Amino acid sequence: MGQDADRIENVIKSVFNKINEDANPTIDEIVKAWKEAAGEKAARHTRPASLRKKRLVINVDCSSWLYELTLKKKDLLSALQKKAGEDKIKELQFRIGEV
Repeated sequence: MGQDADRIENVIKSVFNKINEDANPTIDEIVKAWKEAAGEKAARHTRPASLRKKRLVINVDCSSWLYELTLKKKDLLSALQKKAGEDKIKELQFRIGEV
């Protein structure tokens, strides 16, 4: 009976670990990670809009910020991946939208 209980416990732990790996970060975690990665100035002109299929969409309030952030896209993605997890965000997309 002891070995069966150990096996069940291991299965349960692996299931919970898998769920945690697959879980998307919360909106608060995304907003916090974005503010830290982008900086306060850029964060005032942007807002994370959605996270689907590991693509984070960021709304930007004007075309000049859209252009500037697009130039920094690679660095911003790396910073976000360090804060939120490489496996959680694979792509970053900017669009003009409501902030």
